[in-house]
Amino acid sequence: MGGEAAREKWRSSAARLIWRAVPAGALLFVSMFGDSRAEAQRVVQAKTKDAPGLLGAEEGRVLVDVALEQIAPLAGARDCSHVVHAIYVSAGHAYPYASSSEIYSGDRNFVRVRHPRAGDVIAWWGHVGIVVDPGRHSFYSLVRTGLQAQDYESAYWKSRGQPRFYRLRVASTAPPRTWSRTKPAGSTD
Repeated sequence: MGGEAAREKWRSSAARLIWRAVPAGALLFVSMFGDSRAEAQRVVQAKTKDAPGLLGAEEGRVLVDVALEQIAPLAGARDCSHVVHAIYVSAGHAYPYASSSEIYSGDRNFVRVRHPRAGDVIAWWGHVGIVVDPGRHSFYSLVRTGLQAQDYESAYWKSRGQPRFYRLRVASTAPPRTWSRTKPAGSTD
Protein backbone atom coordinates (compact mmCIF):
# COMPACT_ATOMS: atom_id res chain seq x y z
CA MET A 1 0.00 0.00 0.00
CA GLY A 2 2.98 2.31 0.40
CA GLY A 3 3.30 2.72 -3.38
CA GLU A 4 -0.37 3.68 -3.76
CA ALA A 5 -0.06 6.39 -1.10
CA ALA A 6 3.03 7.81 -2.81
CA ARG A 7 1.24 7.92 -6.19
CA GLU A 8 -1.77 9.71 -4.62
CA LYS A 9 0.51 12.24 -2.94
CA TRP A 10 2.29 12.84 -6.29
CA ARG A 11 -1.06 13.31 -8.13
CA SER A 12 -2.29 15.86 -5.58
CA SER A 13 1.04 17.73 -5.70
CA ALA A 14 0.95 17.77 -9.52
CA ALA A 15 -2.66 18.97 -9.51
CA ARG A 16 -1.79 21.86 -7.14
CA LEU A 17 1.17 22.78 -9.32
CA ILE A 18 -0.98 22.79 -12.48
CA TRP A 19 -3.72 24.86 -10.87
CA ARG A 20 -1.10 27.40 -9.77
CA ALA A 21 0.66 27.43 -13.14
CA VAL A 22 -2.42 27.83 -15.38
CA PRO A 23 -3.49 31.28 -14.06
CA ALA A 24 0.13 32.45 -14.09
CA GLY A 25 0.53 31.21 -17.68
CA ALA A 26 -2.71 32.89 -18.73
CA LEU A 27 -1.56 36.13 -17.13
CA LEU A 28 1.79 35.86 -18.89
CA PHE A 29 0.07 35.15 -22.24
CA VAL A 30 -2.26 38.16 -21.90
CA SER A 31 0.59 40.42 -20.82
CA MET A 32 2.72 39.27 -23.76
CA PHE A 33 0.07 39.33 -26.47
CA GLY A 34 -2.56 41.73 -25.12
CA ASP A 35 -6.27 41.44 -25.65
CA SER A 36 -6.62 39.33 -28.80
CA ARG A 37 -9.90 40.98 -29.81
CA ALA A 38 -8.38 44.45 -29.64
CA GLU A 39 -5.34 43.25 -31.59
CA ALA A 40 -7.53 41.63 -34.24
CA GLN A 41 -9.49 44.87 -34.57
CA ARG A 42 -6.24 46.84 -35.07
CA VAL A 43 -5.15 44.39 -37.78
CA VAL A 44 -8.50 44.68 -39.57
CA GLN A 45 -8.36 48.48 -39.38
CA ALA A 46 -4.82 48.48 -40.75
CA LYS A 47 -5.86 46.23 -43.63
CA THR A 48 -8.91 48.29 -44.56
CA LYS A 49 -7.57 51.80 -43.97
CA ASP A 50 -7.10 53.75 -47.17
CA ALA A 51 -3.44 54.29 -47.92
CA PRO A 52 -2.59 57.79 -49.14
CA GLY A 53 -2.05 57.92 -52.87
CA LEU A 54 -3.96 54.69 -53.58
CA LEU A 55 -7.51 54.06 -54.76
CA GLY A 56 -9.80 54.25 -51.73
CA ALA A 57 -12.33 51.63 -50.64
CA GLU A 58 -15.34 53.76 -51.63
CA GLU A 59 -13.78 54.57 -55.02
CA GLY A 60 -13.20 50.86 -55.51
CA ARG A 61 -16.88 50.07 -54.86
CA VAL A 62 -17.92 52.76 -57.35
CA LEU A 63 -15.51 51.29 -59.89
CA VAL A 64 -17.14 47.86 -59.43
CA ASP A 65 -20.59 49.42 -59.97
CA VAL A 66 -19.36 50.97 -63.23
CA ALA A 67 -17.89 47.61 -64.30
CA LEU A 68 -21.07 45.66 -63.57
CA GLU A 69 -23.16 48.15 -65.59
CA GLN A 70 -21.24 47.14 -68.72
CA ILE A 71 -23.17 44.66 -70.84
CA ALA A 72 -20.79 44.86 -73.80
CA PRO A 73 -17.11 45.76 -73.99
CA LEU A 74 -16.56 49.50 -74.12
CA ALA A 75 -15.41 51.10 -77.36
CA GLY A 76 -11.82 50.20 -78.11
CA ALA A 77 -11.77 47.35 -75.60
CA ARG A 78 -10.38 44.42 -77.60
CA ASP A 79 -9.21 42.24 -74.72
CA CYS A 80 -9.26 41.96 -70.93
CA SER A 81 -6.61 44.63 -70.28
CA HIS A 82 -8.37 47.11 -72.57
CA VAL A 83 -11.69 46.39 -70.79
CA VAL A 84 -10.11 47.00 -67.37
CA HIS A 85 -8.51 50.21 -68.66
CA ALA A 86 -11.80 51.42 -70.22
CA ILE A 87 -13.72 50.73 -66.99
CA TYR A 88 -11.18 52.64 -64.91
CA VAL A 89 -11.33 55.56 -67.36
CA SER A 90 -15.15 55.44 -67.35
CA ALA A 91 -15.11 55.59 -63.54
CA GLY A 92 -12.84 58.65 -63.62
CA HIS A 93 -9.55 56.92 -62.84
CA ALA A 94 -7.52 57.17 -66.03
CA TYR A 95 -4.07 55.69 -66.18
CA PRO A 96 -1.74 55.07 -69.13
CA TYR A 97 -2.76 51.78 -70.74
CA ALA A 98 -0.82 48.70 -69.61
CA SER A 99 -1.18 45.14 -70.92
CA SER A 100 -2.08 42.28 -68.61
CA SER A 101 1.51 41.06 -68.65
CA GLU A 102 2.83 44.54 -67.79
CA ILE A 103 0.41 44.79 -64.86
CA TYR A 104 1.29 41.27 -63.70
CA SER A 105 4.98 42.15 -63.82
CA GLY A 106 4.45 45.34 -61.82
CA ASP A 107 3.32 48.43 -63.71
CA ARG A 108 4.29 51.75 -62.09
CA ASN A 109 0.64 52.88 -61.98
CA PHE A 110 -0.27 50.08 -59.56
CA VAL A 111 0.92 48.90 -56.17
CA ARG A 112 0.82 45.21 -55.35
CA VAL A 113 -1.38 44.47 -52.33
CA ARG A 114 -1.68 41.35 -50.24
CA HIS A 115 -5.33 41.77 -49.25
CA PRO A 116 -7.55 42.66 -52.22
CA ARG A 117 -10.73 44.68 -52.03
CA ALA A 118 -13.41 45.75 -54.47
CA GLY A 119 -11.97 47.70 -57.39
CA ASP A 120 -8.47 46.25 -57.22
CA VAL A 121 -6.96 44.63 -60.29
CA ILE A 122 -6.40 40.88 -60.25
CA ALA A 123 -3.72 39.67 -62.64
CA TRP A 124 -2.34 36.44 -63.98
CA TRP A 125 0.27 36.26 -66.72
CA GLY A 126 -1.85 37.06 -69.78
CA HIS A 127 -5.12 38.00 -68.04
CA VAL A 128 -6.51 40.75 -65.79
CA GLY A 129 -9.83 41.65 -64.25
CA ILE A 130 -11.37 43.79 -61.53
CA VAL A 131 -12.00 42.36 -58.07
CA VAL A 132 -15.74 42.53 -57.30
CA ASP A 133 -15.98 40.82 -53.90
CA PRO A 134 -12.84 39.38 -52.32
CA GLY A 135 -14.93 37.52 -49.72
CA ARG A 136 -16.57 35.57 -52.52
CA HIS A 137 -13.39 35.48 -54.64
CA SER A 138 -15.19 37.14 -57.53
CA PHE A 139 -13.74 39.28 -60.27
CA TYR A 140 -15.12 40.86 -63.46
CA SER A 141 -13.42 40.57 -66.82
CA LEU A 142 -13.73 39.86 -70.50
CA VAL A 143 -13.54 36.09 -70.93
CA ARG A 144 -14.27 33.86 -73.94
CA THR A 145 -18.01 34.00 -73.25
CA GLY A 146 -18.08 37.80 -72.83
CA LEU A 147 -18.10 40.16 -69.87
CA GLN A 148 -18.87 38.35 -66.64
CA ALA A 149 -17.98 37.82 -63.01
CA GLN A 150 -16.13 34.63 -62.15
CA ASP A 151 -14.63 32.94 -59.10
CA TYR A 152 -10.86 33.29 -59.04
CA GLU A 153 -10.69 30.27 -56.71
CA SER A 154 -12.30 28.03 -59.36
CA ALA A 155 -10.32 25.12 -60.83
CA TYR A 156 -9.73 26.94 -64.12
CA TRP A 157 -8.31 30.10 -62.58
CA LYS A 158 -6.25 28.12 -60.07
CA SER A 159 -4.74 26.26 -63.03
CA ARG A 160 -3.49 29.64 -64.30
CA GLY A 161 -1.35 30.02 -61.19
CA GLN A 162 -1.43 32.30 -58.18
CA PRO A 163 -3.04 35.65 -59.04
CA ARG A 164 -1.52 38.95 -58.01
CA PHE A 165 -3.58 41.86 -56.73
CA TYR A 166 -2.85 45.50 -57.47
CA ARG A 167 -4.32 48.83 -56.35
CA LEU A 168 -4.23 51.90 -58.57
CA ARG A 169 -2.03 54.82 -57.60
CA VAL A 170 -4.13 57.98 -57.67
CA ALA A 171 -3.19 61.62 -57.66
CA SER A 172 -3.74 63.53 -54.47
CA THR A 173 -7.35 64.52 -54.02
CA ALA A 174 -6.44 67.57 -51.96
CA PRO A 175 -7.46 70.83 -53.61
CA PRO A 176 -4.58 72.75 -55.15
CA ARG A 177 -2.93 75.13 -52.75
CA THR A 178 -3.51 78.76 -53.62
CA TRP A 179 -2.21 81.95 -52.14
CA SER A 180 -4.72 84.58 -51.26
CA ARG A 181 -4.04 88.06 -50.16
CA THR A 182 -6.57 89.79 -47.99
CA LYS A 183 -7.23 93.41 -48.72
CA PRO A 184 -6.70 95.90 -45.97
CA ALA A 185 -9.89 97.37 -44.60
CA GLY A 186 -11.10 100.24 -46.78
CA SER A 187 -8.99 99.20 -49.79
CA THR A 188 -10.59 99.43 -53.23
CA ASP A 189 -7.97 97.33 -55.07
